[in-house]
Amino acid sequence: MKLAEYMKLTRKTDDDFGRDIGRNRVAVLRYRSGKTVPPLPVIAIIESATSGAVTWKDFLPGEETPAAGG
Repeated sequence: MKLAEYMKLTRKTDDDFGRDIGRNRVAVLRYRSGKTVPPLPVIAIIESATSGAVTWKDFLPGEETPAAGG
């Protein structure tokens, strides 16, 4: 699941999620929009903060997570 999708589903703002992962809202905006790929340690923090809903694979360019059920 893309970070933007996760944040929309959980109704998290950039500020909210930034507090969850120890980053500012501008960094979260860049991660969410795909302008910046977070460094691996931050991706690990994001994966933990989202209980595995967002993983490193979700930050690969052009990759879309297939819908459940095929």
